Amino acid sequence: MTAPLKIRYVHAPAKILVMDMETRSIGFHDAGRFGVKGSEPLCIALSWLDSPYEPWCWDLGSVPLETLLRLFKRAYDDATHVMAHNIRRFDLPIINGSLMEHGMPMLGPKLTIDTLKDLKKIAGMSKSQQNLAETFDLEEEKLPMSDAMWRRAGRLNPKALERARQRCRTDVVQNKALYWKLREGEYLHPPKVWRP
Repeated sequence: MTAPLKIRYVHAPAKILVMDMETRSIGFHDAGRFGVKGSEPLCIALSWLDSPYEPWCWDLGSVPLETLLRLFKRAYDDATHVMAHNIRRFDLPIINGSLMEHGMPMLGPKLTIDTLKDLKKIAGMSKSQQNLAETFDLEEEKLPMSDAMWRRAGRLNPKALERARQRCRTDVVQNKALYWKLREGEYLHPPKVWRP
């Protein structure tokens, strides 16, 4: 008699996509309870959490919005998790709105790591990504942008768009470093599934 076959389950490693998105205002939509006025992606930066390379970044000055959305969705669909600061309330709903507006398939449910909303309860200090990074003395800095530069970027001025791209990239790099610090200190709740 042969021994029963033993099945071993092997869990694939998490494939965590880290993102940042900058937006530009469009239309006259009221912000409502979510605090997000009419907007669409201006540029999107992406990197895998374990990648040592510079994040990819695309913007409306170099590719049409439909291409920007397709590039993001391809990486999103390939990831097991997606991470950003305030991703569930800001980034993903705005991307889904743009996908719908352009008649494209929307994002599906995905495990998310939100370095803002998944923080354990704290009070008395700012929970902005920049403040948290400075709290932990992280070397990675987020590139600042003035209102005048944002206005120019929204109008697709090449110099301003380049600065927006750099800000997007530095945001991703800083968020990756912040995640490891928050995870090391056990300051984050477990990932949550975002459902459109």
